[in-house]
Amino acid sequence: MTEDQITNIMREEVESKFPKNCTACGYRFFSLKEYIENTSHLGKPRFYDAEEQNWQPTTYMGVFAFSKCKNCGNTLSINSFKTNVVTMRQLLGWVKKETLRRGIAISELLNDLRVKIENQVLNQE
Repeated sequence: MTEDQITNIMREEVESKFPKNCTACGYRFFSLKEYIENTSHLGKPRFYDAEEQNWQPTTYMGVFAFSKCKNCGNTLSINSFKTNVVTMRQLLGWVKKETLRRGIAISELLNDLRVKIENQVLNQE
């Protein structure tokens, strides 16, 4: 899989989470763009299976990204639970290959993907 294919898969997964409500203040994020504009990142995304070197799970923990609601400060998360096992294994394989090729941490690679997705979303007309 290419980086563009991975980016598209991850973007579709993240966009499927909206609308999303803040569980503390009830603010409703109607779109990924609104979420990006009204939250701030809390660290880099985490791919727990990859961090544990579990490259072929039958069930997986997935990817989590945490953000802070600008309205109330509550911690929000977006995860990859809906991704099917076959796609998750493809993502894991790509992450393994790319982190080795680039010589970077898994969280850094995921953060690069997040930045790419956010730039796509924010630069749409």
